[in-house]
Amino acid sequence: MATKKKKVDLFAVEASEAFAYHDRDHDGKIAAEGIATLMNSMGQYPTQAECQQLLKEAGVKGPTFSLPHFMAALKSHQSKTTNFEAEILEAFKAFDHSGSGMISSEELLRCLTRLGQKMHPQTAAAFVKAANRQGQDMVNYRELARLLTR
Repeated sequence: MATKKKKVDLFAVEASEAFAYHDRDHDGKIAAEGIATLMNSMGQYPTQAECQQLLKEAGVKGPTFSLPHFMAALKSHQSKTTNFEAEILEAFKAFDHSGSGMISSEELLRCLTRLGQKMHPQTAAAFVKAANRQGQDMVNYRELARLLTR
């Protein structure tokens, strides 16, 4: 008799672990203002306004949210950012004068902290460092776009 292997949704496991880590008092609920930090820990970077909208769409009516609410908000945000990678690539191409797929670390840091939806300088520096695996002055912005949208 053959046995069926249970398919494990690793993303759901990771999200559940992140939720449990942030649920400091282990009551199965997290304060609504903690949604941004939790989303960030999953590689998602919605604005505060987007966070509020995601919680509303997930059915959160009070000051806290549960794991099912978080999962719904996370999936909703991911589905809305599916084409975000292409948009990021298009924006970075404007700074890629040679068409090499690379831009300077300095230019990238300036873009992330001063243009559009501005990032905190420390967050931007962490993204630049993560995308700049070779430690050179140039960053592969395709790799960065993947990091920003994963």
